[in-house]
Amino acid sequence: LYNPTGNEVPTDILVHELVHARQQKDKDPDEWWKRYLTDREFRQEMETEAYHVQWVFVNQKFGSKAARGCLDECSDKLATLYQLGITRARAETAIRKYGSAKK
Repeated sequence: LYNPTGNEVPTDILVHELVHARQQKDKDPDEWWKRYLTDREFRQEMETEAYHVQWVFVNQKFGSKAARGCLDECSDKLATLYQLGITRARAETAIRKYGSAKK
């Protein structure tokens, strides 16, 4: 986890990053990053899963009010930080439905 400030990383962010560690397990790191940086659908899949797990963690650990705030923040990040061309509403739906979409 890149943390140049050295500040303590919130637990829900660590949970998010652990998803990325699992996604990369047993894969060539250079190839994974190349695909992440060049393949918009792959990047969206990787981040949606990580944000979904983060949101579920917050809901289980801190309750629904905190989870609502987390979902708002995660949706905003997914819609704006990754150049995915999706709306905040679409990002929220993708995060909420990720687990059920995979069953």
